[in-house]
Amino acid sequence: MPTWKAYAKKDDITATKLDDLAAPDDNTDLNASATAHGLLPKLSNVVTEFLNGTGVFSTPAGGGPTIVRKTADETVNNSAVLQNDDHLLLAIAANEVWLVVFYLNLLQGDSTTPLYKFAVTVPDGATLIFGGPMETTTTGVANVIGTTTSGGALTQRTAANAIDALMLFAIVTNGATAGNIQLQWAQALTQAVNTKVLANSCLIAFKLA
Repeated sequence: MPTWKAYAKKDDITATKLDDLAAPDDNTDLNASATAHGLLPKLSNVVTEFLNGTGVFSTPAGGGPTIVRKTADETVNNSAVLQNDDHLLLAIAANEVWLVVFYLNLLQGDSTTPLYKFAVTVPDGATLIFGGPMETTTTGVANVIGTTTSGGALTQRTAANAIDALMLFAIVTNGATAGNIQLQWAQALTQAVNTKVLANSCLIAFKLA
């Protein structure tokens, strides 16, 4: 039989601070659920996501917009190969639906044919509608043109040595694969002139579902 010395008295038990405990394992054993109190799930590390009532991090539908600002000018010279914009992209989860507006300030150097081309790439399995009013000829007539192809290029004429403003729109219905909505751009005609998308251009995105 154990003696009385084997039992701790209540007065001998001291509180232990939570941050004095050992680090936990990377598992979900003690996570809270709809039927039990518990610990917070591991964070998603996505600034626009919040923990919902089912214990999953997600971006609320119908909430405020997600805004991505271009923090520096970006230059392409002598290249008509589409390249990812350094700043204007948005990470989305599986099965989400997003409306994305691209507001772009453009500046191309001394060129007789100042032309840009733009595209948007989306995750595998997503559907895309991308386009907007774009000037494609010297008449200055804006035509609403678009594409449903990930990476499909649209052309915009600009004025040489002058800042042009352009707005493009995309609706992305994602499938089962998380990934990025990514703006791409390049010169439409290869020319040895600086072709820029300027700082403070931005991406404004609304989660629809």
